[in-house]
Amino acid sequence: MRIGYMIDLIHRFNSIKRSSVNQLEKIDSLNRLISDMEEAFEIPTDDSYAMREFKKNNEFLFNFYMEVKDQREVTADAMVTY
Repeated sequence: MRIGYMIDLIHRFNSIKRSSVNQLEKIDSLNRLISDMEEAFEIPTDDSYAMREFKKNNEFLFNFYMEVKDQREVTADAMVTY
C-alpha cells in the first residue's frame, strides 16, 4: 500500500464530507470511493474469514473503509428521516 495513495483517499473522503451539499451526490461519491477502495486494495467483501484476515493485516485501512461505509449509512439515514 502506497502512503501517497492513502493520503489521496483520506483527502477525497474529507472533501466529500465537507463540500457535498446535495445528499444524493454525497452518497454517490461515497459509493464510488468505497468501490475504488475495494478494487484497489482487494477488500474481500464476500468472504467473512478473508475479511477478518484483511482486518488483522490492514487495521488502519479496514477502519478507514468502515468509516467511509458508516458515513454513507449515516447520510442515507438522514435523508430518510427528513
